[in-house]
Amino acid sequence: MDTPEAREAKTGDQPYGERAFRFTESALDGMKVGLVFDAERKDRHGWLLAYVYPMGDAMFNEDLLRKGYAQVYNVRPDDAHRREFVREQRQAKERGLGIWGLPEDRRCELANHGNGIGEGSPACKARLNPAPRRDSRPEHEHEAAAHSGTSVGPDLDCPDLTYKQAQAEMAADPSDPFNLDADSDGVACEGLKGGGGAASAAATASPAYSAPASASPNP
Repeated sequence: MDTPEAREAKTGDQPYGERAFRFTESALDGMKVGLVFDAERKDRHGWLLAYVYPMGDAMFNEDLLRKGYAQVYNVRPDDAHRREFVREQRQAKERGLGIWGLPEDRRCELANHGNGIGEGSPACKARLNPAPRRDSRPEHEHEAAAHSGTSVGPDLDCPDLTYKQAQAEMAADPSDPFNLDADSDGVACEGLKGGGGAASAAATASPAYSAPASASPNP
């Protein structure tokens, strides 16, 4: 999988990259994790390739896809979870979460891995080369409502998360765009503190490329 670049000296930050970095750092920094390897342990750039399991939690790779922090990047032969990862990505896309909720021009700044997003994707090519306009609509017809421009999409609710994930969301964006801190005391989803949350039990995934074994800009 691939997250947008953040804090990258050569290429610069990509849309949603800093938020993905902060979420990964908040969720994994200092945590003990289990690593499950596929056919290869490292890619050609030397990045560690692994499925990451924080102690007591489901696969973290899936969390990144489920919340729209990453897109599927399938590089064979490391594709044991391809179907599950694609399913998670499709659900995030349908909900407009994370990178999928970015305005179209911002989505076109991301990498293109064949997911219908990123520079060179069909939608971005069409945007650069629009078809000739046909002025056949009635003059009184209104244009479709513009995209809101939000980068967070529909709300994540506390039942979708574990307590740890809720705190990571708050750390990634203290403005609390999902309103997880209802009483504004700085603690998200306090009712989950004793455990629970749908995300801790739900484990699904897709093609694994690089995995967030550390708090790197490109998990």
